[in-house]
Amino acid sequence: MHMQSVQERAEAQSQHEQAQYTRGHQRIASELDKGYIMERDSEEVTTAYGLLPHGLFIGTPEPSASAADYVGRENGGVQSAAGVVRSDADMSAAVLNGSEAQYDPSIPVAEELLKSKLRSDPARLNRRYFDALSKSILEVVQQVRMGGGKSGRWEQERERLGGVVKTVRMIIESVFPGSTVHQVGSTVSGLALADADLDFTVLFPRGTNYTAVQCVERLAGALKLDGPFGEVKPLPRAKVPILKLKDMATGIRCDISFGNELALHNTKLLATYALLDHRVRQMTVFRELPSISLHPPESDLVTSVKHWVKRKGINFPVMGHPSSYCYTLLVINFLQRRNVIPSLQTLPPSGSGTVPERLLTTSSGSYNVYFHNEPDRLHEIWQTENEETVGELLLAFFKDFGTELDFVYKVSSVRTGGLLHKAEKNWSKDSANGRSGGGRIKHWMAVEDPFDLEQNLSSSVDRDMLHAIRGHFQVASKILCGATDLPASKSLGLETMGTAALARAVVEKICEECEPLKRGGVSGRSAAAFGGGVGRRGRKSKGIYLGE
Repeated sequence: MHMQSVQERAEAQSQHEQAQYTRGHQRIASELDKGYIMERDSEEVTTAYGLLPHGLFIGTPEPSASAADYVGRENGGVQSAAGVVRSDADMSAAVLNGSEAQYDPSIPVAEELLKSKLRSDPARLNRRYFDALSKSILEVVQQVRMGGGKSGRWEQERERLGGVVKTVRMIIESVFPGSTVHQVGSTVSGLALADADLDFTVLFPRGTNYTAVQCVERLAGALKLDGPFGEVKPLPRAKVPILKLKDMATGIRCDISFGNELALHNTKLLATYALLDHRVRQMTVFRELPSISLHPPESDLVTSVKHWVKRKGINFPVMGHPSSYCYTLLVINFLQRRNVIPSLQTLPPSGSGTVPERLLTTSSGSYNVYFHNEPDRLHEIWQTENEETVGELLLAFFKDFGTELDFVYKVSSVRTGGLLHKAEKNWSKDSANGRSGGGRIKHWMAVEDPFDLEQNLSSSVDRDMLHAIRGHFQVASKILCGATDLPASKSLGLETMGTAALARAVVEKICEECEPLKRGGVSGRSAAAFGGGVGRRGRKSKGIYLGE
C-alpha cells in the first residue's frame, strides 16, 4: 500500500510538472507565434517556464504556422512548422552582419516601397534587415518606456509614482470633500514614456455646482498656501481648464482637470488596445504584474512613435503640433487599417448581432462610450493574419503618414477602424464648419476623438505645420528604407555597414533630436525642405504630393 501511494504521488507530481511545462510552452508559443523579438533573462525563464534556455529569439514563421506548431527545442532555438526560430547563438556577425542581402518580396512593406515614390534600396528590404531593425527599436523602447531599462527600475517607478498619486488624491479630497480622484492618461493605459506626466480628473456627485474654472482656482490657492508642490500653475482659461503641478521631491509633473469623465473612457479604451497585441501594448504602471510575464512586452510601436515625435520636437499642441494622444490614435488607426488589431467600438459583445449603445451624459453632451472590453476573449471572435515585425510596421507607418495619407480629404477614425471623408464630418474646407469666421481653413489635419465625434483632435495643426511635420516623417522613411536620393548629410555611408550595425545606425539617425517646430516659424518650409515633396502652394514636384 505504501509503495502504491508513493507511486501515485510520483505520477501526480509528473502530471503536475507536465501541466506546468505545457502551460509555459503554450504561453511562450503564443508570444513566438508571430515571430517577434523577445529578450528573456535565463534564470527567470528557466524557473518560470521550465522550457526554454535563455536567449534572444528573432524570427517570423510562415503564415501557415500557428502557436500549436511550435514543438520541442533544438540548439537553443524553438522548432516550429516553419523551421527553427533563431536563438541568440544565431545572432552573430555571420547572420546579422552578413554582406549578402536580397530583396524579399514576401515582406509587405518591401513590395509597397518599390511601388511608392520613395526611392528605396531594394537590397536593404530583406528579412535580416527588418529583424535587426526590430531588435534596435526594442533596445530604444526598453530605455525610454516607463519602468524600462535596468532591472528593478519597474518597481522603483511604481513606488515613486504611487507616492505622488497618493499625495495628490489626499490633498484634493481634503479640499473637495465627497469628490473622487481618478488617474487617467498614458500611465494608466500603459503607453507612457519614462518622463510622462501624471494626469488626473476630479469628479463630483451629481448636483454639485462647481465649475471647472472655480475648481482650478480654488485648488491652486490651497496648494500655494501649503503642500509639497513647488510649482503650481493654474490654467483656468484653457480649452479644458487644468492645474499643472510639479512635485519637488521627485520632479514628477501632474495635470489635474475637473469633471472630465470622458477621459476615463478614453483611457480605458487605449488600455484595452494596448493589451490586444504585443506590437501595440506596454504594461501599465499600476496594474499588477502577471506572474508569468517577466518583462513588459518587447515590441511597442506606440512607444517608438511617441519617443520619435518627442525627439523631433513635433508633439507640443501649444506650438500647433498634434498631441501625444493624437499620435497614439494615429498609430492605432494605422494598425487597424493594417489588420493588426480590430476596431473595438464596432465589435458586438459576443461577436455577432448589433453593436449596443452605452450612453454617458455630461454637462457638455451625450456620448456612446461602448467598446468591446474583453481582450482575453477577443480571439474567439476576431483573429489577425498580420505577422509583420515592429520594424516593418514602423517603416510602414512613417511611409503612410509622410507620403500616402490623404489629409486633404480624409479623417483618421479609431472608432470605425478606417478613414472617413471630411465631408461626412462637416470638416471639409467647403463645409459650413470647415472654415473659421475669417475664412481660414480649420481642419487641415483631421483625427476624430473616439467618443466625442464633434472634436477634431488635430485642429490646431495648420497647413504649413502639417507640411513640415510630414517632412520629418518623409526623411525618417527614406533613412529607414535606404532611399537612393538621400543627401550625404543623411546617408552617412550607411551602405558600407553590416546589417546589425546598419540597423543601429539607422535608428540612431532617425532619433536625432531637433528643435521644436514653432508656429509661424515654418512658413515656406514645406516637406520639400525636408527631402522632397511639394511647395507651399501644393504644387506637385518630384516625390510626394501633400495636398492643397
